[in-house]
Amino acid sequence: VLSFASIIHEDDIDYVDTQIASAMSTDGTYEITYRIIHSDGNIRWVHENGRILQSTNQQVIEGIITDITERKMLEEMLEKKTKDLESQRDEIEHLKDAFDQHSIVAITDVGGKIVSINKKFTELTGYTEEELIGENHRILNSGNTSKEYWKRMYEKISSGKVW
Repeated sequence: VLSFASIIHEDDIDYVDTQIASAMSTDGTYEITYRIIHSDGNIRWVHENGRILQSTNQQVIEGIITDITERKMLEEMLEKKTKDLESQRDEIEHLKDAFDQHSIVAITDVGGKIVSINKKFTELTGYTEEELIGENHRILNSGNTSKEYWKRMYEKISSGKVW
């Protein structure tokens, strides 16, 4: 006769035993998640809500066991993708820091209004971020640059290109 306890994954037996023992010493209820070995040899994740009923000469456990294997697989995939994204974000931040140390960057909307700048831009121009955001590049015009130069710059940025 095959008992349910005999199909619990060997790495989870102590955990399940501990949780059941804890439930017996308290109110008799428990909620646990663990792995079982299915009859086809595959490992399945289950979630069990139970209650231990005791009488004078026996213990009976009643409860509900739900197969949560698919949910566990999705959680693991999500966790892996999250770690991958965090790693990519860290790499992008590293590249951005390196780029910011050596380049000036100002991002504008299609109308030429400055929406973002990097620290190097403020260092080079002497303006603060607060002074530049919302302005257009005319604020930087010293009068020493030709109108043709500014016209070419505006044509590039208004068409979405990098200048």
